[in-house]
Amino acid sequence: MKKVFSLLILFMIVLTTSVFAANDPITTIYMTDAEFSTIPRDTFSLHEIPWLYFQVPVDPQVQDVKSTSSWSDSLSNVYQVSENEAGVVEIWHVLTSWDSSKTAGVWNVDANYSIGKGKNKVIGSGSTSFAATATGPEPVSSILFLTGGATFAVRYWKKRRMT
Repeated sequence: MKKVFSLLILFMIVLTTSVFAANDPITTIYMTDAEFSTIPRDTFSLHEIPWLYFQVPVDPQVQDVKSTSSWSDSLSNVYQVSENEAGVVEIWHVLTSWDSSKTAGVWNVDANYSIGKGKNKVIGSGSTSFAATATGPEPVSSILFLTGGATFAVRYWKKRRMT
């Protein structure tokens, strides 16, 4: 009976180790302002488009890398992005519906990837966040606009007075 029980336990260990994939968490993950940019940003105006950037911590060589990201805004709306690429280490995701879904507040972004299949499958995940702000025009722009408008108003007033 002990022998059968030992074999059953050994079988379960072998089965679970071959079914579960290796887990390599994403350590380099942050937001940036453009595809192929690696400059971290944590605040965006609603007029800018945020991009998720992360690195796969293992070399996938020529294997397919399946990556997904889940973007959730401060109102608890969730948006999904999925990509499949071959042999990439650096991945950029953009929320294609950003123009229709952008809201001010803190956004949380979770990313996942998987490489390979079966017992050699490598998976990982990571997360980051950013702030989306609704900002008005910069003070310098407002001053230039008012100065230009005042110049035109004075010229108009002088021209009318002359005639």
